[in-house]
Amino acid sequence: MTEAQIAIPPSDYLTGDRPGNVRPRTRIHVAIEPNGMTRITQGERDRGEDLVGFVPLGSGRHFFIMWVAKLDGQEAPPNETVYTLLEALPAGRYRLYLPDCDYDHDRPVAVAAGGYPTADHRPSCRFPDRASLEAAFAAYARQHREGMDIIPARPR
Repeated sequence: MTEAQIAIPPSDYLTGDRPGNVRPRTRIHVAIEPNGMTRITQGERDRGEDLVGFVPLGSGRHFFIMWVAKLDGQEAPPNETVYTLLEALPAGRYRLYLPDCDYDHDRPVAVAAGGYPTADHRPSCRFPDRASLEAAFAAYARQHREGMDIIPARPR
């Protein structure tokens, strides 16, 4: 059993950088597993599925901490769990942020919450416990850095 909760409802979405970017968006399909984990597949690309979990950050269910259990069909190596921050936006949209301890603007937030950059950069930032991870992501959420948009896809 996992503590994972639904953050993104099952459906098809388009991902990409902020609006106005010329790069094409990627179509993904989101499904929820019986244990609460979220399975993400990319329909037009030849790659494995991603399996992620979400837990709310705070009581408003506006921000969620996401952890990656599988990436491209491969299990995450022990002690190398990647964490990201998901923001729920109006109209069924979301924004995914990837705080990075190697990035000058993100590092002070993580370090102030007890995180530390890693020598091998996998992941680039580690936290000694869940409380410090949540504190770092709460501080990061207040800064609204660049992220990847996830928007509902129109039916084909």
